[in-house]
Formats: sequence, structure tokens, C-alpha cells
Amino acid sequence: MSSSTSSFEVPAFKGRLSSIFVAILIGLMAAAGVIGFNLYMDPLDSAYSPLRAERDRFADFRHNNTAMWAAFDMAGIPDEVFREADIILIGDSRTRSLSGGPEGKRVHRVDGKLVLDLAFGGASIRESLSVYEFYGDRFKPGHIAVLAVPYDRMRRGDGEGTRFTDAAREVKWPILHFLNINTLRYSIEGLSMRERTRAEPTNLPEVDTTTPENVVCERNLKIMDPELEIRNRHRRSILDLPPERAERNFKRDVLPTVTAVKENGGQPVFFFPLYSPRLEDFWQVNLVDRRTAYEELLTQHAPLVRPPGDLFPLELWSDDYHACSPLGMVFMRDIVQQINAM
Repeated sequence: MSSSTSSFEVPAFKGRLSSIFVAILIGLMAAAGVIGFNLYMDPLDSAYSPLRAERDRFADFRHNNTAMWAAFDMAGIPDEVFREADIILIGDSRTRSLSGGPEGKRVHRVDGKLVLDLAFGGASIRESLSVYEFYGDRFKPGHIAVLAVPYDRMRRGDGEGTRFTDAAREVKWPILHFLNINTLRYSIEGLSMRERTRAEPTNLPEVDTTTPENVVCERNLKIMDPELEIRNRHRRSILDLPPERAERNFKRDVLPTVTAVKENGGQPVFFFPLYSPRLEDFWQVNLVDRRTAYEELLTQHAPLVRPPGDLFPLELWSDDYHACSPLGMVFMRDIVQQINAM
């Protein structure tokens, strides 16, 4: 009886083993298919794909997932650039515009200084500063860390500022990225998108940036009622942020990075981005005392640099917060000259 039972159990066990093996095989094949499809489509421009298209479907995805795009972009910077950089730019899209905007190159030689741009669009203050903290021990002693600290960013941002560091870990293990459900969704949606020419990165030495008169803006300011703009956006981000809360958030979110820069042998420098003429006028008319108090707070902890104080015409601005690409490069050269004069 027991012998007969045993003879039935062996085929049953083999059947279950076979089912498990088939299930594993199907899972591996599905995973390989997802990885292969995502690698071919490469929606966030990871640079791992050997089949990257000359035409670009995915600019909108990259602009919506700027942390992941930036993590892949920065991962492609050679190690020697990190080790040799004299000036490191940290901030959001307003700082990124110094290098020509989101499509701009990240490495520049300006007035004898090697400048490395590690800013990315849409970053909260903690997210932007986390980039320095992620890479900080790779910089040489004596480097200058330019930390963008616009007043309107002195509020708690997205979560605890882990969006970039989470993305950077995914970049370190690319298989996690190419198995990611969001990457698959982008790849599938990309099939129905019309291709367009991949934008050429903008590099500082290729543009005459000696004076603003040489600047030609590739797209003019987005025209909108200035009073509506101030009321709907700037008023919320500036007027609704009391100075005492800004100071508290500055001490909580910014000072730890200032300490980290010094511990890494560097010199922190604060950067206060310039707004378009109509918002600069709004500051001067309504908020000059608030700006003065905030700048005094900054200079208690590190030197402060700003773009040139001239109110350049609206035609040289892409919108109220971002200078058009070549004008941003004028600002970069001026900032480097301010640093050299310190």
C-alpha cells in the first residue's frame, strides 16, 4: 500500500516542480521582454541603450521626471570632472538656466574655472541640496559650492527631499530602472508620440556671451497679465512666506549642507537668482525690506553672489523666472567673476 502511494507521489511532485519551473521561466521571459523594450525605447535618456534614436519622442517625460533625468545625466559626467571642478552649481531650473536650460551641457570652462552644473528643474530646496550631499566627497579641497537659495524656496518641499537620491540609487542599478513600471508606461506611451529632432545641448564657449547685446532669445517671454502673475504665483510663494518661517526653514534645510561643504574642504557661496524686470520691480516696490533682511541672514553664513543688477528687457526672458539660455550664460560669467574677485 505504501509503495503504491509513493509511486503516485513522485509524479505529483515532478508535476509541481515542472509547474514552478515553467512559471519561473515565463516570469524571466516577461522580465527580459520588459527590460529589452525599455532599453530600446530609453524614455528618460539613460544613455545605456545602444539603439538610441536620432529622433526624440521623450522630452515631455524628461521634463516631468526631472530628478530621474538629472540622475542619469549626472551619472554620465566623467569622474575626473568631479575631482577637478572648481565651481559647483546647485539649485533648481533658475540655476540650470545658467548653463543654457534643461538641455544645456553641465560642464563649462569660464574665465579659467572648471564649472560643473548639478542643478535640475523643479527641485525643492532639500532636493537640490541633496545633490551636493550625494556627490560632495568627490570634490577637491578648495572647491566653491554655489548654493541657490531663492526666498520662495524657503519652504518645505516634496517629502524630505529624497527624490534625487532615490533616482540616483536606481541609476546605480540600471536593471531596477528598466524593470520599473513607470519606465514601461513611458515607453508604451512613447509609441504613439510624434518624433522630433533631438535638441542640441548648449555649451558656453560656443556662444558669444560677453555682453547682453549679443543675446538672441530663442523664445520670448510668455505674455501674461503681470498683475495676474504676481497675484496667482509670486504672491503665494513670497507674500505668504513670513520672514520668520523662511529663517527657520533656512536653518533647518540649508545650514546642514553649508556644514557639509566646509567638512569636504570647500567654500559655500549663496546665489540669489534674478527675476524678470516686472517681478524685480514688484520686489523693489513691495518687498525691499524682506529681501534686505533675507540677504543679511544669508551673509551671516556665507558670501552672496547675484547676477548683474541691470533689469534686462523682457524680450531676453523665457518667462518671469527664467532668463533665456544665452542670457543665463551671461549671468554665469558674471557670477564666476564675482567669485574670482572674492
